[in-house]
Amino acid sequence: MSTFESDITLEYYDSVHACSEVWDSIGDNNLYWKSKYLKVLEKYPAKNMSHIYVLVKRKNTLIAKFLFQNIYIQLSKSYGEHNHKLRFSQKVKEGAKKLILPFLNFQLIVSGNALLTGNYGHFFSPGIELKEQVDIVSNVTEEYRKYFSKNFKKPSGILLKDIKKDIDVYSNVLGQNQFSNFQVEPKMKMKIDPTWNSFDDYLSAIKSKYRVRVRRAKKKLGDITHRKLEGEEIQKYAAKMYALYMETAGGAGFNLFFLDDYYFAGMALELPQDVRLVGVFRGEEMLGFYTLIKAGTELDAHFLGYSIKHNQEHQIYLNMLYFMIEDAIEANATMLHMSRTALEIKSSVGARPQQLELYVKHYSKPLNAIVKQLLKITVPEVKWLERSPFK
Repeated sequence: MSTFESDITLEYYDSVHACSEVWDSIGDNNLYWKSKYLKVLEKYPAKNMSHIYVLVKRKNTLIAKFLFQNIYIQLSKSYGEHNHKLRFSQKVKEGAKKLILPFLNFQLIVSGNALLTGNYGHFFSPGIELKEQVDIVSNVTEEYRKYFSKNFKKPSGILLKDIKKDIDVYSNVLGQNQFSNFQVEPKMKMKIDPTWNSFDDYLSAIKSKYRVRVRRAKKKLGDITHRKLEGEEIQKYAAKMYALYMETAGGAGFNLFFLDDYYFAGMALELPQDVRLVGVFRGEEMLGFYTLIKAGTELDAHFLGYSIKHNQEHQIYLNMLYFMIEDAIEANATMLHMSRTALEIKSSVGARPQQLELYVKHYSKPLNAIVKQLLKITVPEVKWLERSPFK
């Protein structure tokens, strides 16, 4: 327990099991804020990751809860290899990365959930003004640094994830505390029209050339099918799902972490009412899979994986996006969240970007002074063309 104001105290827990009742006493209907999800995350944690939960109380009344993840990062292993041609300037930048990255291994504190897109770092009780919330965020993150240094090891820096863009109070308060803000790929999300009752209604809403694209993609599937996995089938394909996830993740520009081998199976088996795990098959051979998670009236497209070798011939990834849209319509969802990456193809099926901001601070003052320059080198630059399929 620690105190940064006379009437505010912080309580630290290394397991949500120890505080689940209080933790669940504030929050919305989003699964990601609930202890039942966090218990699964604890049981199958991402590699080199641990969790700490902080309850913020004013005169013994809970006013906020914070999730911190502690990740040991080796940047030389986090960046994937480019498999496309690079311009000369890009080659220079990649060469600089290879020289710098081996020296940038560090213990990172994440205020939020690195597995998700969105602000899952702090949640406040109703009635607390935004300015006070941000002041508390600033103070709690500093108190947590002291706690982590005393009980574990000295952290290298801290990352605050996915704050909505253009909220000036965050940039003002955090900027005064030597945080630097930056952006990565936007979050992609698709509004599901309430008048859609089937995938055919979606097809009717998009332009002719995009309908042709859908039919062409589905034709390429041939005898490939997809189905929800349940019970023993989840266990049967657990290792294959992880292999497909790693095959897909390995081609990404950057990976802050890699998931536990049993994460997908564990989520589906322990949260069957909230998690939909779908496999893509040719016969009994799994060629891909995706996960959908219920978040109130919305669906979140979580991690997926697919066979790179079969993707071009059968357009597995594009077809999985169409499957997700169909699932969202059948579930009467109001929104389908599609996370980051593959921005152009997601926009081509109807998703729109939402830019979020991240805030970072290195605890070495000399390095923090040049952190903006380091971000220009290490943060992948993504150029893409937004598509608009709707009439």
